[in-house]
Amino acid sequence: MKASENIFRKDAVFEGEETLIEGREIENAAGVINVCDVDPLCFEKGDEFAREIEEKFISDFENSACDKMVHVSTFALIDGVIYMTYYANKECAEENPRNQTARIVYCPRDDVDQKTFVDVMTVGDTLCSERVNMVYDTIFARVNDNTLMILWTAKVGENYYRLYRSFDIPTKTLGEIGVNRLKVGKVVNDFSSTGIISALACNGLGHKKMYSDIGIMQKFTERVENGVKYYYSGAYSGDLNMIIKSTDFITWEYVSEPDFIN
Repeated sequence: MKASENIFRKDAVFEGEETLIEGREIENAAGVINVCDVDPLCFEKGDEFAREIEEKFISDFENSACDKMVHVSTFALIDGVIYMTYYANKECAEENPRNQTARIVYCPRDDVDQKTFVDVMTVGDTLCSERVNMVYDTIFARVNDNTLMILWTAKVGENYYRLYRSFDIPTKTLGEIGVNRLKVGKVVNDFSSTGIISALACNGLGHKKMYSDIGIMQKFTERVENGVKYYYSGAYSGDLNMIIKSTDFITWEYVSEPDFIN
């Protein structure tokens, strides 16, 4: 990316005012799980699972030389190498997006002390002449045998954006920073706070109250549609929640909004 290149695009213009949707309680639920109705064997299995996790501990993946807190991890074991993403706070032991760094870490499974830490973005960085003011959840998806797609949210200037960087597995190198896109109908905007509102409004759709960063769940479900493989997930911001899908983890297509709030 050239220093003069602007990776952001202007939101589509919509007529009229945005529509705010009031969230509702879940109606006609297929089932409700009450603690008092759970088989005691489930609790025993839960305790057994927790013990197994502790007994098979591999390693901590924070940078002990500087990190005070790390959170929201995604990991994979690929060809004997462990890859991990998360966000870290080097200033204090709390979740505070004003201090955080998005990061990927990797190490051989058989030599976990040989970790390589690669910072993806840090608060205070500049992106297209705008200051990065906040950094949030940092996850990744495996695109193919050679590529991971690192996905995170940052507040750049005064707007929240979903951002991405590719990570080349053979060379262990990062690609340039890009902006995820959100497609609603025929409208394609930046996947940002304003972009979500604009894209929905252009299609006559409202949104629930948004008052925080934009999250994407790190669970992706595959579905083939007309011969094309899509990855489904959920996105959220404040009370807003919606189902989205993508073929490349770069452009996400709006599917639907549940009635209930996030």
